[in-house]
Amino acid sequence: MAALTAVGGVDPQLSGHVKTALRVGMTHQEVIESFVHLAPYIGVPKALAGLRVAVSALDEATLDGATLDGAPLSETP
Repeated sequence: MAALTAVGGVDPQLSGHVKTALRVGMTHQEVIESFVHLAPYIGVPKALAGLRVAVSALDEATLDGATLDGAPLSETP
């Protein structure tokens, strides 16, 4: 995700990687934090552009069945 954000202009690929990150166990919070930590290294505009794509992908993943903590809806109490 960091490399794609640094490159910029690869929104569909970044969105797919964000969704994959959720599937392999990252939480929504961890995904968002990874973009926040990028800002000093790649610049705030690119970090915010990546965050915008990530938030959109997280919203789509939530609609597809993931909860805010990353667990599938079927596993929540």
